[in-house]
Amino acid sequence: MADTPHTITQLEQQARLERGLLQRQSQSPTSRAISQLVKVVSELSIQRQS
Repeated sequence: MADTPHTITQLEQQARLERGLLQRQSQSPTSRAISQLVKVVSELSIQRQS
């Protein structure tokens, strides 16, 4: 089991790993949810830094 990501970079790395595991089902609901989660968290992080 992977450690909890604590930075955007770690989150993106974890998301890439998860996407790779889901690659055979690239349009799966889980894959889309992970992509959306990463996008939202990244946007929130950018807003917090402003």
